[in-house]
Amino acid sequence: MKAYLTGTLYWAYKHPEQLKFLLQAFAGASNDKTLQYLQMKTTENGLKSLYAIIASGIAEGEFVKVNDITMKAKLVHAALTGASIKLALYPVNKKEYQEFSRAFLEEISNQLIKKPNEKESK
Repeated sequence: MKAYLTGTLYWAYKHPEQLKFLLQAFAGASNDKTLQYLQMKTTENGLKSLYAIIASGIAEGEFVKVNDITMKAKLVHAALTGASIKLALYPVNKKEYQEFSRAFLEEISNQLIKKPNEKESK
């Protein structure tokens, strides 16, 4: 999970022009069937990846069990999308990026990862 989240945030931090381009393209998707399809597939792929990561983490006993993995994936995806947009639209220096990224990862981890005393012994 950490690699997926940090990779996405780092991309948004280092390449804000690419994310801005995607946002503009997707904003016009309501009038363009091809863009609608690309937007849907991009979102689907991200959700599938997050679902697999969360399901695997639960199966391995690293993440807390959730009633609805699909909903948890959607919530993490929405938070990651918002964080990425923030980094692209409001540029920050390296130190601010590192602090923001660290806080974001900590917050997501607090929602997913079991605390040491919650982990089952193997």
